[in-house]
Amino acid sequence: MKTGQRSRSKLFYRYLFSYILVFFLPLVVAGSFMARYFQTTYQSEIIGNTNEMLEQTAVSVDTQLKRIKSISENIFSNPQFYPFNLEDDTPTGIAVQKELQKYLSADDSFIEDVLFYSGKGNYLHSPSTSYRIDNYFYTHHYENWDAETFREDIRSLRSVVIRPEEQVCFFERTDTVVTFIYPDNNPYMNRCLIFSVRASSFYQMLQGSVQDLNVVASFQNADGEQIVGFSSYDQIEDGLSFEGLETGDRIRINGKSHLYLCEESASTHWKYIVAADSANVLAPIRRVQALMVIGGALLTLLGSLLAFFYSRRNYAPVRQLRDTLPLPEEETGDEFDMIQLAVKSIKSSNNALSAELERAAPARRDYLFYNLVKGAFPTLEKFNEEGDQCGFTFADNRFRIAIFYNKDWNTIPLENVRKASSSLTGLFPAEVRAYCRGYIDGTSLMMILSFPEDFPEETQRSLLEQCRTLLEREFGYPPSAGVSETGAMDQIPKLYLQAQTAVDYRLVQGLGGTIWYQSIALKDLQGDPVFQNLDRKLEQLLLNGESEQIENLLFNIVRYIKSSNMTIILVKFVCFDIIHAVMRVTEEIGAEDRDFLSEIPNVFAISAYETIDELVAVVEKLGRSIRNHLQKRTAHQPQELSDQMVSYLKSNYSSVDFSLQTMAEVFDMSPPNLSTYFKKKTGQTILNYLTALRIEKAKELLSGSNMSLHDIALEVGYYSFTSFMRRFKQYAGITPGEYRKNSRYPNL
Repeated sequence: MKTGQRSRSKLFYRYLFSYILVFFLPLVVAGSFMARYFQTTYQSEIIGNTNEMLEQTAVSVDTQLKRIKSISENIFSNPQFYPFNLEDDTPTGIAVQKELQKYLSADDSFIEDVLFYSGKGNYLHSPSTSYRIDNYFYTHHYENWDAETFREDIRSLRSVVIRPEEQVCFFERTDTVVTFIYPDNNPYMNRCLIFSVRASSFYQMLQGSVQDLNVVASFQNADGEQIVGFSSYDQIEDGLSFEGLETGDRIRINGKSHLYLCEESASTHWKYIVAADSANVLAPIRRVQALMVIGGALLTLLGSLLAFFYSRRNYAPVRQLRDTLPLPEEETGDEFDMIQLAVKSIKSSNNALSAELERAAPARRDYLFYNLVKGAFPTLEKFNEEGDQCGFTFADNRFRIAIFYNKDWNTIPLENVRKASSSLTGLFPAEVRAYCRGYIDGTSLMMILSFPEDFPEETQRSLLEQCRTLLEREFGYPPSAGVSETGAMDQIPKLYLQAQTAVDYRLVQGLGGTIWYQSIALKDLQGDPVFQNLDRKLEQLLLNGESEQIENLLFNIVRYIKSSNMTIILVKFVCFDIIHAVMRVTEEIGAEDRDFLSEIPNVFAISAYETIDELVAVVEKLGRSIRNHLQKRTAHQPQELSDQMVSYLKSNYSSVDFSLQTMAEVFDMSPPNLSTYFKKKTGQTILNYLTALRIEKAKELLSGSNMSLHDIALEVGYYSFTSFMRRFKQYAGITPGEYRKNSRYPNL
């Protein structure tokens, strides 16, 4: 026994000494190479993070510019501001002031003031007062603008004019402002709006991106003219120019190297330029390099000591574990490696399993939520069967959908959204099931409610109003809420369209409130004989295989839509009824010819369409797909096995539960034989063919819809958004966001 212990002790010291030589000594040599690699990687990350924050600044400024444009369009379309409704007198001026107050709040953080000129008379009106033109320029001294020049400018003004940053002496203070002059598109009116924006408002947006850095910044319009400039230095040497530079280039300013970053807006074509002091930006890298040298030396010394003492302390239980393994006695020379490998393998497997279980439940719930709204679950029982594994079930087949929206939520961290979602569900009593899905499109949070039939509607209204109040308190932005009618599980996609319609109606009823779909009083499609029982008619024709009658029915619907004055939301409901009818009869379709279903858009895609022409194209394309499918089914042409496999993949590629084992069971083959046969017939592996289908569908959704990237990942069969991003870039060479941008703005 002692001999065995001495033998194991020699083995222990032999391996301990070899570990020190193999690991810690090369660590010192490898450290120098790693330091250089780390520096390059960290530098790229710093540049990327800084550029991303600059992009956020660009988005914030673009949003404000779009808001200014929207305000001007609304004012010019308001009959209260038509010249023939205005007189050049004090009472009219007061009326105009009150009307302007509706468009500009007193605590506006970006627009300092807005002036309205009616095109006649001698008055300028703001939300707070009215000025004679001469008096206004007497109290507001612009550097290169006065009352006479203003009158000349207005007479010749035909397009938007932006006066770059200039100093203005107000009655009691001096400030620098940027002036936006928006003329009326009607050349016979000569009306205009003058927006004053403090230059400091632009600076405040920029400060979040380059805080604590020495920078020179320039905001330039589409013509390359500087609108606002900013510098951390008291003085800049002459001859500074940013022409010909690209993001990541270096430029010398005041004798120092600066990192050049530029972001161009896709909508306004403004350029947001920042040149940051390289020494300041890259200072963390130098500190990390010094720490790596010191840390490497200490790690080598400390690691050697710890390796000795902890190896000696832990060797006894390792030896006991060795005795439980079926190792031949003559293989003692490798037993320590084998034991160590076994322990590490067990530990790694346990950690991986725990992490996988922890990640799977939220991902599964998100996937089920998405498919529930798509209409993938016709019955409550079928959904609960799937959702029971991750604690996502409903007790009552009575549902309502609420969508909470605020355009500023895209700046809120996802962790805060998850916390708020948990708080929302906690507001409801035990008999109500409430589930939330945050950031549908970056600015929305959706909630599905299931409640008993006798649950009072007044209580529902009160609880949903509490939800809206809680979100305003948590995020600091008051949301608008849209609430659907009630319906069974198979009507959830339609409830989603209703809720989305209600929340979009905020543009009519005003922001920051709760809009119930039944209060909008839209036209009822069932009252129109063209659409009466449309889904039931189409379902019966599909079951009977009447391709000619289906084609005539859809042709008449398209012709009616084009010739009538239907609103886009009513056309969306028509598309939903048609698609819903097709989906209901899928159980009657054989697995070998269901791949045409991949061409059918879901409710998220329908909701994102912005024109009636797009929706009409959907109906026409669906008609062609149904006709081709029915003709194919009528021909009864037997498919080769490889064609059946391709059809199966086209029908099931979007399922996150797709597995080679399941496919092998369908075709009564072993997975290896299935893979070998498929590659021999098609020249591709099943995984590559499946991934290609998913990426091509993702490209179609990126270029042809406004669905969020997260929803597109779920739509094409990826639980993990990170996996989708990695696969897409691997196949397409660019990220999904870049692909969407390039497909919509190919010349940028």
